[in-house]
Amino acid sequence: TLFFMFAFFLVSLAVILEYVFQKKMQTALYLLPFVLFICFISVILPSKNEPIRWTFVRSFVSSVTDLADEVWSNLRVGFGESGSYSIAFAGYSESGKIKGKVLGSDQVALTVNGKKTRQNVYLTGSVYDTYQLNGWSKSQEGRLSEEELQLDVFEFYNALYQLGYSKETLDQFIGTHSMDLIYQNIKTKSVFYPLKAYSITIPDKFKLDQKGTEYQFQKIYRKGVQYKTKFLVVDYEQADAVNLLENQNMPYGTYEQVCNYIETMYETASISMLEEISSENLMKKLNERKKDIQELYTALPSNISQRVQEKAVELTEGKATDYEKAKAIETYLNEFPYTKSPSIPEEGEEITDFLLYESKEGYCTYFATAMAVLLRCVDIPARYVEGFYLDYKDISEYHTYEIPSDNAHA
Repeated sequence: TLFFMFAFFLVSLAVILEYVFQKKMQTALYLLPFVLFICFISVILPSKNEPIRWTFVRSFVSSVTDLADEVWSNLRVGFGESGSYSIAFAGYSESGKIKGKVLGSDQVALTVNGKKTRQNVYLTGSVYDTYQLNGWSKSQEGRLSEEELQLDVFEFYNALYQLGYSKETLDQFIGTHSMDLIYQNIKTKSVFYPLKAYSITIPDKFKLDQKGTEYQFQKIYRKGVQYKTKFLVVDYEQADAVNLLENQNMPYGTYEQVCNYIETMYETASISMLEEISSENLMKKLNERKKDIQELYTALPSNISQRVQEKAVELTEGKATDYEKAKAIETYLNEFPYTKSPSIPEEGEEITDFLLYESKEGYCTYFATAMAVLLRCVDIPARYVEGFYLDYKDISEYHTYEIPSDNAHA
């Protein structure tokens, strides 16, 4: 304690003298009582053989640090940063450029409470629609409506209705599930949700904005956010699910027909999100949505690599449906080695061309980008999405699973 006091006194004295020599006497006079007080406390504290643990001080400093970090993060958002989730540690910066090696972390990002599903779950966080050769950005057009998730669920239910699947058939490849998501070591405005979510229930104290397929809090949160989501889990390996994907351009049933069909199959739970859709002008909304998706998710820069376009045509030649074309591209990309330390493209170099013809290795952001670009080259709508992958291996207690930061995925 005496050594600490003496060292602190010398450092403080040096600082005070510096202010004196700079003729900042008022500042020096303010500092002097503080220094003397600290020295006095150090002398009167009881001396023990064990080091002082400073538990209260540490806890206080930790709380202040967390608060300061949250305030600073929200100030940065106020000055133009998006605050949306991105795989920054995996080489994906907020600028949308793909670069660098994966800097993994085993810190728990999210905790999930809910029964294990028959399929692993992907959680959507950030959605990008504009390819910029060296990465992705988000369109400022906001063309997809605030009912996007509801309309997506309606499209899916409509396909089931048009194919006339029985409840027994649906039970073979579709299950309804719910989960609570709790934020742990993560700092973001993004709201994460599973594919084919039909209900997202967030406490009123968290104010939300919705932009098409993205939900975002109005401010950045770190830890303690908790909300519930209900969703469908679809086993796309099943023959009936493949048949669903291969049937394109199915006609629309009426709102009442689709809702009655789903209510018969799943009782009332699964239509909760559909109830938020205004049935007025529903067909017009669906047709406008189809047009917007086709335009927004097939757009490519005019200077995209010619050999990338040729590769997409080569891979999909002779394939009858969009599903078959997508599977052909997926099979091709699966042949490339996975590495967390890929080569880095030169400034201005197109990432898809670089992956396919130069580095020939990469990680999820590289392959997801290549998949989306190759699909767009053959006029199949595709977008780039970042989020998390829940594989149920990290179980902490009954029906509670941890999602480490390493499970960030694109």
